[in-house]
Amino acid sequence: QALALLNDTIFVEASRNLAQLVLKQSPADVRPRLNAASERILCRPLRDEELKTLEPAIAEHGGRIVQETRLFDAAHGKTYSMRSKEEAHDYR
Repeated sequence: QALALLNDTIFVEASRNLAQLVLKQSPADVRPRLNAASERILCRPLRDEELKTLEPAIAEHGGRIVQETRLFDAAHGKTYSMRSKEEAHDYR
């Protein structure tokens, strides 16, 4: 049910609009953009440990935030790229 809900058109459009708003209103630096998105979604900036989890994934792509599916390896506490969504027009 959760996967079906997240793939619903309204959530895909809301996610796309949020991303466009953050990209337009935030500085080009990755940390302020992540915190701007976090403020809108969680009503708080990201904690240091949350940023430390996200930054290696972003660094993999030369500091760019990319659309992709990632796999979390709980044993090592790391995420890995599974497939790119750069050319995808929606998330379904």
